[in-house]
Formats: sequence, C-alpha cells, structure tokens
Amino acid sequence: MVHSSVWECRRVFDDQTILSRIIGVVLTLGIVIAVLPQLLRLRKTKSSAGLSCFSFAIASFNQFCVMFDLLILKLPVIVNVSKYSFWQFYDATATFWQALIMFLIYLPISYMYIAYHPRKDTEESHADFKRSKMMVTALTVFMSLSILWVLFYAGIFGKGACTSVIEWVADTYGEMSILNLIQWVTQTVLVFKLKEGKSLSIFLFALTGPGAGIQLYWLAVMNREPFSVWVSFLSSFVFQMIIFFQLLFYDVIMKGSLATTREDSEKPLLVVSDNQQI
Repeated sequence: MVHSSVWECRRVFDDQTILSRIIGVVLTLGIVIAVLPQLLRLRKTKSSAGLSCFSFAIASFNQFCVMFDLLILKLPVIVNVSKYSFWQFYDATATFWQALIMFLIYLPISYMYIAYHPRKDTEESHADFKRSKMMVTALTVFMSLSILWVLFYAGIFGKGACTSVIEWVADTYGEMSILNLIQWVTQTVLVFKLKEGKSLSIFLFALTGPGAGIQLYWLAVMNREPFSVWVSFLSSFVFQMIIFFQLLFYDVIMKGSLATTREDSEKPLLVVSDNQQI
C-alpha cells in the first residue's frame, strides 16, 4: 500500500522538492567534512591537549536533543516504513537521519578527549580530567535513559502513536538543545573582553555562520519542522555571525588600522631648515 502523503506527529508530510533533497545531502556532507579531520587528528596524535571537553560535550548534548526530538516525531513513519515508498519515507525522515549523523560524528570526540587526556602531573590537569570524566558520564547516563524510554514506551507500547505525552517529551528535548547558548555566549563575551580572536579562525566562522543559517532555513522553511527542532540552529546562526563580525572588527579592521598608524609614526621627519623639523 502506497500513501499519497506521510503522516507523522501533528501533520501530514508531503514530498520534498529536488532542491530540498540536494541541500539536505550537501549540509550533511559539509558537517562530516568539517568534523572528521578533528576526529582523525585526535586518533593520530592520541592527545586532546588544547581542546575543550565542555564545548564538545555541549555540542553532543545539543545534537542528541535535536535527534531525539526528531526521532519521537518521526516514530509513526519509522515503525510503519513498509507502508511507504522509498522517497516518501526518505522525505519524511530526512531531517532525522541528518540529525543522527551529526550526533554520531560529534559524540566520539567527547570520549576520545577522556581517552587521550594528557593527564600531566599537575593539580590543574587532574582537575580537568575529573571534571571532563564526570561531564561525559552524565551525558552517557542521560542519553542511555532517554533511549531506553523511547524504546520501552513509544516504540513498544506506543507503537509510534503520537500521544500528548510523547509530543510533550519531543518538545522538551528539542527546547533543551538551546543550552548550546552557554557555549556561544561564553565565546562571544570572551572575544569582547580580549578584543581579539586569539586562536579562533575568522575563515571558519565565515563558513559555519552562513552554514547554520542555511541549516535553519532548510529545517524551518523547507521542511516545516517545529520550533523545538530548529531553535538551537537559530541561536547558533545568530551568535556565530556575531563572533564573525567581532573577529572581522578586532582582527582585521582594528589591526589594519593600528598597522597603518604605526607605519605613519615610523616615517622619517621632513627637514625644512637647519633648525626646524616637521
């Protein structure tokens, strides 16, 4: 039996356009290409020195919440996969598969941070290792309990049905992803205080900022996903663009102005007479 449209929580999902499918694939490949080098570098160097476990743990938490939100919303489609054609199933679940890939590509970094922690014989290093281990452990427990819940309640007893409880849980998880604001606000304030980007790459933010904007458009407009799914991408887009313009101002415009001023001050004085200089 082939349906003309696909039912999921709260709405009927119609076929995507070719452009929407292409953008979804390109966004997914872009994320993999951006993050994979960091994974390979960690594996090669076997050292997590210079990285922030907090940042990657927050990223993993954010991606998990978005993925879990979409998993619950798409459950009626996933458990009834045999009822739909390939493209109907893909179009209705494309955002979930992309969120799953994003989650799986970010998650290993948190665990690799612990495995490859330098563990220098200093109080600061021991404290960082302990904090990071507690953070990753809490993340693991949270994800495990969440997955057990969806398998037990929604998958087995709910049979993919969209009850008010399931929809409330989906919204709650999606809205929890807004905690990625902690990461972006902290970084924005730090750049403002330092008046420079230090090791931040303006080129990276020139790519990731607009990339988050395209991701936001793809989710909110092209796929018409609910607010809880794309709210974290909205915050990422806004703050990454703020950081980009901060770096542009402090590291390019201001430094260029200072360099010009320094060059002018180092020019030799013009002698107009034996007793007068300009």
